[in-house]
Amino acid sequence: PRPAGGAVGVPTPRLASLDHAHGAELVFQYQVPPPDPELLATCVEAWAKILGAPDDQVRVKGWFYMGLHLLRMVPFRLKVSEDQALYALANGVRWIARAVAEC
Repeated sequence: PRPAGGAVGVPTPRLASLDHAHGAELVFQYQVPPPDPELLATCVEAWAKILGAPDDQVRVKGWFYMGLHLLRMVPFRLKVSEDQALYALANGVRWIARAVAEC
């Protein structure tokens, strides 16, 4: 098996932890900064033209497929560390739930 950080002697930073005191509530120690709004709008508009769909549908599809991608990553991330697998699993569920809530 590979070391936790992927390279010998390099630890993986903790991405997520499970707070047992609150049941299944996840506390993320790593937060990704939001994307640049102008760049995001440009990407959404470009994909809206490609897909022939309104911007709001493109955003929902993006959330869904990002969540699906993260869920498919879980087995591979688990080979690196449980933290990375947990992070991918929790965020995959979160983004798919957000997409479904918008439908």
